[in-house]
Amino acid sequence: MTLDARKTLIGSLLLNVLLTLGIVLQTSVLSARHSKPHRTITLTSAVTREATLAAPVEPPPPAPPALPPLPPGFQWSLVESPDLTIYIANLQFIGCPPETIFDIIKPEHDDQFAARLETLFAPFATRFWELMLKGQKNLEKEYGQPIEALTKEKQAAWKQLEALIGYQPPAKTRPNRNRQRLADFLPAEKQKQFAALNAQFDAQEAELTKPTDDPIPTDRPKRLNALRDQRAEAIQNLLTPAEFAEYQVRTSAHAHWAERVIGFEPKPEEFAAVARLKLKLDAEFPAPKSDDPDAKELKAQRQVAEDLRLLTLLGPQRFAEYQRGLDAGYQAAVKVAAYYDLPPERATQVYDIKRATEEHLRAIRSDDSLSDEEKTAALVLAGQDVAESLQKLLGEKAFKTYSQHDGGWLSRLRAP
Repeated sequence: MTLDARKTLIGSLLLNVLLTLGIVLQTSVLSARHSKPHRTITLTSAVTREATLAAPVEPPPPAPPALPPLPPGFQWSLVESPDLTIYIANLQFIGCPPETIFDIIKPEHDDQFAARLETLFAPFATRFWELMLKGQKNLEKEYGQPIEALTKEKQAAWKQLEALIGYQPPAKTRPNRNRQRLADFLPAEKQKQFAALNAQFDAQEAELTKPTDDPIPTDRPKRLNALRDQRAEAIQNLLTPAEFAEYQVRTSAHAHWAERVIGFEPKPEEFAAVARLKLKLDAEFPAPKSDDPDAKELKAQRQVAEDLRLLTLLGPQRFAEYQRGLDAGYQAAVKVAAYYDLPPERATQVYDIKRATEEHLRAIRSDDSLSDEEKTAALVLAGQDVAESLQKLLGEKAFKTYSQHDGGWLSRLRAP
């Protein structure tokens, strides 16, 4: 709830209090007027009968329930409190219903913890690229634990406040918009059927996973898996084979393949075609088990098949850009260039130097005319030349950072 919305709610509450007080005062004045002595007029029976028929006497309306007395010069600031337990007690004292108290206190509680979360993340803004270069694991280690602790504290605090309020809104099953977007290729009527089907399974899953003070049933994981299998089967039965094949591509891990290819901006048709190709390869080359002695060879076969098909699909130039985006040395160069505010093309230049160097090193190692000592000397010299070229291209500080996050290719230059 926004601040303006909260003020409107509070203003409405105050207006209701004032209106109710006005009704009480008006009723008191009217009662006083009716209690004054009046003259008695004697009428004939005919006139009395006519007057009775023309103006029937109605019973006075019931008086509204009495409100708790408010202190003189009442102001809302007397009710508000940063201590939400006191705030709740004050709202209960002036007669707020539990539903209204919930609507007031919940956003206050959220705001208090949002401010603490903002304070926790304040240093992150100045260290963004440093943490990105360190990788996701370091980021989770540094910020994940404090955030998790704050989240648990927030949940525990709200549970206590909810008990004081004495009200819990009915659970609402909201449609999963991400899942619905996966089906936006379907006809409109089938999209509605798809949404209704998933809403039914979402409600069942929410019922299985709802918070409870009781121990988690030991069979809950099994029941959840069974429910998810039922959902998948129901979706397959709803869709045609072609529709289900498209849905499988959209819900597979390969739908996010472009996120792992740095600097490669696929066209929409490329994006979908590559995802379909990778999913088809999954069926042709099932992932080997970790203890399979041929696992390495099977993965290599899969990679060769994938590269050949991607080359055909994308063409030589686009496939070269795709391969570059997967290269750890290039990915590190992109991040370093962004961190040190260097032109983006510097990352491409680093990659070109890397490829030329690796080709040169392969030529040295395969040259039978050179002795081992001569090969080692040539490798050392090549490593020095590359280091000087990269330092000149990136600058001393950026090169130092790059050499720590280059994927290890610089350190392998001297390998025989």
